[in-house]
Amino acid sequence: MPGQTIYVWLRQERIDAGLEPDLSSADHVELVAARRRIAQLEVELAVTRRAMELVKEAPAATSHTSTHRRHRPYAPDHSRDQSSRMIGPPKADACSRLNEGSAIQQIGLLPPALW
Repeated sequence: MPGQTIYVWLRQERIDAGLEPDLSSADHVELVAARRRIAQLEVELAVTRRAMELVKEAPAATSHTSTHRRHRPYAPDHSRDQSSRMIGPPKADACSRLNEGSAIQQIGLLPPALW
């Protein structure tokens, strides 16, 4: 073991005991945790900003209903068999794309190691 290693350990012990002014071990651990949290929040902010850009760029969803059913957009179409009628709103293309993979993966902000 190099002598420098022992010197660093002894110096850190003096710092932790308050005999030398510098960053204590406890403060160092807290600082590392804070930096990690800041990095995580920056990634989340970048993902949110990119998602907002994508939402702004996406074309407005068009209505799949005719004008005579405007007040009842999800009323059953009696011309078709009742078993094939639509239940709930139609899925938008964006929803089906998001189901194919994670939104964060599609946005491309995180490296594959963090998926």
